[in-house]
Amino acid sequence: MVEYLSGNRIQGSSALTTSPPATGWKELGRQTLSSSGDVMTTGTITAKDNLMILYYGVADGAMINKLTFNDDTGNNYAYKISDNGGSDSSTTSNAFLEFATSSTSNEFSVADVINIADQEKLVHLNHAGQNTAGAGTSPRSRELAGKWANTSNAITKVTATNSQSGSFGSGSELIVLGYDNDEADSGTNFWQELANVELSSEGDSLSSGTITAKKYYMVRVSMLDGSGNSAPTLRLGTGGSIDTGNNYAYRYARDGASDSTATSQQWVQGQVNPNTSHSNETYFISNISGQEKLIICHGANSKGGASTAPQRTEIVAKWANTAQANVIAVANDDSGDFGVGSHIQVFGAD
Repeated sequence: MVEYLSGNRIQGSSALTTSPPATGWKELGRQTLSSSGDVMTTGTITAKDNLMILYYGVADGAMINKLTFNDDTGNNYAYKISDNGGSDSSTTSNAFLEFATSSTSNEFSVADVINIADQEKLVHLNHAGQNTAGAGTSPRSRELAGKWANTSNAITKVTATNSQSGSFGSGSELIVLGYDNDEADSGTNFWQELANVELSSEGDSLSSGTITAKKYYMVRVSMLDGSGNSAPTLRLGTGGSIDTGNNYAYRYARDGASDSTATSQQWVQGQVNPNTSHSNETYFISNISGQEKLIICHGANSKGGASTAPQRTEIVAKWANTAQANVIAVANDDSGDFGVGSHIQVFGAD
């Protein structure tokens, strides 16, 4: 059985698939606050070679967020940050990684950590801040490269601490995922595939179709060469219907240039340079009910062969809707078409 979506796009039926092997990200620890507080911690977790940290902060007053490992508050951390695309600044011999700027609005962060016991622990973190509510204000961003200079122990506990006058509000959450380089096929993957849709003919749009709403999404988009030019854009929706109103705002940088912002938009521009021939993007989306949706994206696009360097794009965005999204779509903002084989793959988790 094959399910046809609009535009003759094909989605494989779940009846023809088997569950993917359980060798990917597993949930190791989580704390979700039921009332305001200044500390969130995983407690003791199983050491894994690779960690992913998801943080969602509901603002209850002012927050500045600090990340520590294994209850180590000595001067064993160093990091480099860029806020809103500005010049890098460095902090060394510090007691924590400062992963979010001072704010009084909701926040979303995603970090990758290499967690080898006898090596310093390297951290790459991206952060999106809601800023003033509504699509008329662009979100804030922070990018952090950090390290925990411990070469004796793997990370077995992660703690986020607020040092400002406010608190993490009720519903704030810290989640740590992990897997070993030789992860066994057992347990349950945190990220579950919700949609995997591919174009069977050239076209201007590609949709997940209606999916089960989840608190977090990881979305992978690959747009292949088609006829003419293409520029992929991201849209979300509820009730299976895409929101095409001016309810999006985003901040973006291309090839390391200064940030630009766009507010009250009809979409999030996935690749801000039109005339893209081939592009790949990965989006992380906080899809918390009752809150505006925060989005972090990394992308690359290219034309031609090795004589032409690809372009890179970094984006933080928000969708000013407080209902949970249950459909995710990519549309073309240029004169050509996406090529055959272009696809969108959506993973979700609560």
